[in-house]
Amino acid sequence: MLLVLALSGISTLLVILCLVALGAVILRLAWIYYLARRLTYAITSSRLLYLLEAGRPIEYKSFSLSVIKKVKRVDHADGTSDLFLPEQKEAMIGIADGALAEQSIRALF
Repeated sequence: MLLVLALSGISTLLVILCLVALGAVILRLAWIYYLARRLTYAITSSRLLYLLEAGRPIEYKSFSLSVIKKVKRVDHADGTSDLFLPEQKEAMIGIADGALAEQSIRALF
């Protein structure tokens, strides 16, 4: 009898832990989606900017176009593209017109 109560307590605890873990995964995915909707890429005549409006102040990364030597584009079936900057170990993900963005960066080298 005592063994049955102990096993049912363990299984209840395991179910609770699994539910908490599942909730954490769902919240993490929601947070990633939230941040992705607030990420903006900008190309100026001298810099490449990543702007993330996740709070105040706005976070940003800035790269001089003179240090960008190589750009690799990967096109996806949904029409978006990803641009990879190997030297900086950065990427621009989900660009609507990746060919234009790549052409703009290459024109400013």
